[in-house]
Amino acid sequence: MAIDIVICFDPVTKKAVQCKTDEKDTFSKDNSHIKNEVITSGTPYIWRKEYSTPLNAPSIEQKNILNQFSLLPAQSRRNTSCT
Repeated sequence: MAIDIVICFDPVTKKAVQCKTDEKDTFSKDNSHIKNEVITSGTPYIWRKEYSTPLNAPSIEQKNILNQFSLLPAQSRRNTSCT
């Protein structure tokens, strides 16, 4: 059985660095049992921290909306979330 070894070098420093990979390709390799774009409920899969891109901090308007929503009574929150 052949083993593929990939070594990447920085073009400036000429030092070995971690190779960049396509996130979708890496996800597909990690989860070869998933063939569709949609993962159904209950399907086990591997998720690496590298797949996620950092989210921007919520804006002041978004924070205000969440604060207003949390002040609603429980019944109103349930009705709002169902629609």
